Amino acid sequence: MRINRNLAALLGAPALAAGAQAGVVNIHFDSPTHDRWNYPFNFTPGVRGNASTFNAINETDFDDRDGQMFIGFDTGAQLDAGLGEPYYVIVSAVMRIATTDGGFIFDDTYDSITTYSDPMNPEALNGRPCEIFGVGYRGGFNINSYVETSPFGTPNGTNYTAVRNAYITDYPGGVAEDVSNHIFGENIGGTVYPAREVTPFSVGVAEGVTPGAIVPFDTDFVFTLDLGNPDVDLYLRQACNAGKLRLMLSSTHAAVMQGGEFVNWYTKENFFGDGFAARLDMTVMTIDPLVGDLNLDGVVDTADLGLLLGAFGTPGPVGDINGDMVVDTADLGLLLGNFGASVS
Repeated sequence: MRINRNLAALLGAPALAAGAQAGVVNIHFDSPTHDRWNYPFNFTPGVRGNASTFNAINETDFDDRDGQMFIGFDTGAQLDAGLGEPYYVIVSAVMRIATTDGGFIFDDTYDSITTYSDPMNPEALNGRPCEIFGVGYRGGFNINSYVETSPFGTPNGTNYTAVRNAYITDYPGGVAEDVSNHIFGENIGGTVYPAREVTPFSVGVAEGVTPGAIVPFDTDFVFTLDLGNPDVDLYLRQACNAGKLRLMLSSTHAAVMQGGEFVNWYTKENFFGDGFAARLDMTVMTIDPLVGDLNLDGVVDTADLGLLLGAFGTPGPVGDINGDMVVDTADLGLLLGNFGASVS
């Protein structure tokens, strides 16, 4: 009795184990719950009317991806949280957000880190992409405690490298690695942030703009999250389980003091932001947990058996599978009868 997640992704629907039920939830946000310019010198976090994204690859005291934008959607009001991450099947996830200005070249492909060493590289001359990543946390913050008004981070003297409390990650293997310095790499206090290629969750597509053309102001960028990437799929399922989806918008356009051809994005606080700030459409299927999966990890195994035996003779709720207010041999029989079932 296995739920084949790969088949579910191909079909746009889950293949269900015996007794499992599926529900479909269409999540929609006209504006984000949280958004902020995630930049060291943003002195109005959470209330600024726009957020710019750009690089600082020639500045040793700042992250390669210096100007970032934190965007959050609290999904718990539209989708039940806490079902266990294996029991969410992500069917689609698309975020839109518009630029408050234009004047930069539209690039719809990821640029290798090798393109940043030579300013005459064709990729460098033909614009930089706008990209969505996941969010990782430090400084005692996590997905529940970090909000749009939280502090940026504590610099090491005048060095703001690798100190931001919320940072971009491509979530390799389910690990929130900080990739703010992936272009050239950094060694900060003995912690190595290696130069490496990253995999954005999505590269933005500018509606109505041809790659290589100049982007007009008020242009919607569409970010279709790559559900074929298992790291993205895991990140989104964990977000559904938490009831909070957090994303980081980034681009590596060059910036100079008070200038450059970088990107400015609408925030929900912008007076003209209605219909231009970040919007989310996401379709999720939920699956009833497997009988006996007490820890909601997607498999009925010895861990669940240990939980039941530890609660044996109590009124539950842990281990009371049949809901009769006592953990007894009837519950044990149900668990053992489904032992080995898993979500895959």
